[in-house]
Amino acid sequence: MWNIEDNKMNTYTFIRRNDMKLFFRAVSVSLMMMLLLVISVRVVSAQEDVTIVIGWEQEPSILSPLSDMVFAAYLTNFYQRDIVSYYGDNAEIAPIMIEEIPTIDNGGVTETETGATQVTYKLRSGMVWSDGTPITTADCALGHRLLSDETTGNFQRGLYLEQVARFDVVDELTFIITYKGPFPDYLVDATPSCGLPAHKIAPLLDEGIALEDMPFMSPAGATEFVGYGPYIFEEWRVGEQVSFVRNPNWGKNSWEKVPAIDRVVARFIFDTTQIRNAFETGDIDLAFNWSVDQASAYRAIPNTFVWSKPGVLQDALWLNMLPIDPSPASQALADVNVRKAIIHALDRQKYINTLLDPDGTLGITIPAHLFHSNWVEDDIQPLAYDPNLALDLFADAGWTDTDGDGVLDDGNGNPFLIRAYTTTAQIRLDFLTLIQADLKEIGVTLQFFGLPGATVFFAPFEQRGIVPTGDFDIALFTLSFNPLSPNLGLYWLGCDYIRRPGGGNGYGFCNPEFDALVEPIATTVDPQARRALYHRATRLIHEAYFWHGLYPRNTFYAVNSAKFSPDSMTDMGVLAGNYFQRIEYWTPAGQS
Repeated sequence: MWNIEDNKMNTYTFIRRNDMKLFFRAVSVSLMMMLLLVISVRVVSAQEDVTIVIGWEQEPSILSPLSDMVFAAYLTNFYQRDIVSYYGDNAEIAPIMIEEIPTIDNGGVTETETGATQVTYKLRSGMVWSDGTPITTADCALGHRLLSDETTGNFQRGLYLEQVARFDVVDELTFIITYKGPFPDYLVDATPSCGLPAHKIAPLLDEGIALEDMPFMSPAGATEFVGYGPYIFEEWRVGEQVSFVRNPNWGKNSWEKVPAIDRVVARFIFDTTQIRNAFETGDIDLAFNWSVDQASAYRAIPNTFVWSKPGVLQDALWLNMLPIDPSPASQALADVNVRKAIIHALDRQKYINTLLDPDGTLGITIPAHLFHSNWVEDDIQPLAYDPNLALDLFADAGWTDTDGDGVLDDGNGNPFLIRAYTTTAQIRLDFLTLIQADLKEIGVTLQFFGLPGATVFFAPFEQRGIVPTGDFDIALFTLSFNPLSPNLGLYWLGCDYIRRPGGGNGYGFCNPEFDALVEPIATTVDPQARRALYHRATRLIHEAYFWHGLYPRNTFYAVNSAKFSPDSMTDMGVLAGNYFQRIEYWTPAGQS
């Protein structure tokens, strides 16, 4: 029998249970939707975080300036800036931690009663270290302490100890540095530093702890390093990689550009071929410092942009002005027109395009001068390829093809045969092969030899090295130049350094006027007066026509253009220490 009351209860219970099921089902759906929303937000957030991975050939065991490894200096671009930086191909000096570059015109550079250079620096107001501590002249005073006291750490100090007389703090943002005499290179060498935090380092120095023994100067403690830059250390996994994340205290001031890239990883890959493989597989996004012979392989990788920037080295032909070989052809090199004739016969840009830049996309051109273009007037350019002019110059010097055998001679049966020497580097031998072919076209015979560099080619004078003894007609090698200072070195160019112990001038360039310019160039503080001096000195070198640029040693880069905008990255520095000084301006692909 049915119990009506029980049936009502059962019906109510059934309805209630169904309502509860619907309720829990609705709650479950809501929770799931909320969870999915949270997950999607996290995914979007993760997608918005931008990481760039750079192939890094060497892993330093200690931070700069203690490490003499150039790859340690590269790393400082991410986490440590100082009073000035050097931007672009011409290493233009820009103020970073200071309000402006001190000059004579703005009153920042003056002369003491004794004729010494005195420079006043004014720090920008509002800067803080990555831990939030304000930056003041106390940090600059620490820099002076480190640079003037060799017991504080084992690192290169340049000319600081030799040139700096005193350091004075005026107030929290102003300090003065006084040199021992006139010193025009105050922004280049013996330059004050404010790039390390006094509140972290000074107390440890007071305890007798040297900079190299401070824990945050090593990979194991690098995450505790306090710096002034767009990034801070995130993690250092020895043997694998070091990573950086945005500095939360960078960007509070108008001159501090907040990076568009959230995270930078320097991945240690110790072989250049492996770096290219890692780039091709997408394990890294940027490869740099690779050799030009890898350019075509990088270009073949999809979504890859390749470019190059000039460095501070350039290979050149050095013609012997003071030949020691008694043969008539060798002796003819003493004639400046014969030296010019040889170069007019060489299609140097063709060599570059053939051996270094077949596509013509890397912008590699013939170097115009031994010194950086900052110190050379614009009208000084490489001699043009003109084989007809070469033959005319040879004829004026008495060298023609008198017997129709295709070889120039002096009319006495002596052919124009000369010898060139270089190292065993294959690229140099390849250039000489092309040079040999062009010279043959005008009747000049060139023999060339590749020799061990350190033990034969560049061996000291006492060991009969080819270069210092001048035992060559043509030598192919490189010297570095300084884009920051026009100071000249007599070791390679002075009259008193020709073919003697302690000298490198084997090609015989000697000009007393040039030698006399060395000292005033190093001590003239007025920029216009100094410019006239170094322009004269570089012109004297040019007009001797013993040095002729062959190709620059560019630094080569490749970036994944699907992930990052090449236009934002190509303004790399010419100096090894400032390749990445504008990393905060790099952007992901599609961003401006």
